[in-house]
Amino acid sequence: MRMRKIITSGLICMLICLLIIGVALCTSSEANWTIKLGATNVIDLSYPLYKNNEGMSMSDVYIPLDIRDEITLGSKTIPFPATVDDNGYPVNGFYAREIYGMLEGHGTHVEASSHGFGELGRNIDDYPLSRFIGPAVVINIEAKAVKNPDYEITVEDLRVWEKKYGKIPDGACVILFSGRGKYWGDKETYFGMDAEGKAHYPGFSIEAAKFLVKDRHISMMATDCPTAESALQKRTIKTERAFGSAPVRDIVQCPPNDVIIIEYLANVEKLPESGALIIAAPINFVDGAQGTARILAVLP
Repeated sequence: MRMRKIITSGLICMLICLLIIGVALCTSSEANWTIKLGATNVIDLSYPLYKNNEGMSMSDVYIPLDIRDEITLGSKTIPFPATVDDNGYPVNGFYAREIYGMLEGHGTHVEASSHGFGELGRNIDDYPLSRFIGPAVVINIEAKAVKNPDYEITVEDLRVWEKKYGKIPDGACVILFSGRGKYWGDKETYFGMDAEGKAHYPGFSIEAAKFLVKDRHISMMATDCPTAESALQKRTIKTERAFGSAPVRDIVQCPPNDVIIIEYLANVEKLPESGALIIAAPINFVDGAQGTARILAVLP
């Protein structure tokens, strides 16, 4: 487990600068997005991290979020939150609320291809910024997932979307919307746990994954569920992995595809099926296979 001090001020400053100068974000000459003053057309697709949020993501199951109340720097032990003097200034020269220890892909996060392919894949810091930005393609399977919690997006589902909005563009972020986000905080329901302790949640089918990579050249695959694969697929289709099974990941992240996977998206119900721009901003861990992320959607 890597010990990281999470710093979000850089992302906040970047967003404020974009709002002030009214930057237009473009992916082609035919599509552009402008962040409006006040960020009224920006949606946060990430879940906040809480002290007592253990157990709500797969990363929590393996390595819970660890929040320390002190840190030792040389001969000094500094408490957190840092103490302040009578004037409100930090006693130890700086102020910080907490020190976090966590898996690099905690909560809403981005997965690089090295997450599944090790040294054969790309790390988070190997991807160009353009791969973290792309038009959203939201595949709404909420009604189907209610009837069948193990539902998998099919090529036909993708074709239906294309009949409405046109061909899925190169570099797109294809998002599975199941509606599971409404159950965030209720682990048993969110994961769809049955009486035998087995999870049931939707995912992408193997055929859809192949189609999106070979025929549509997507940059990102995202879901409001725990993994890109359905829970049933992970249990029933075995791969050569020593730990776990991830058939869809093996397809979309196999080099040179290197598709970025985003898991545990929030607020997907606020997105239109077409027209939004996704900006995935993971912590830029050097040699990182994953990165806890602030995922933003810019509405048209």
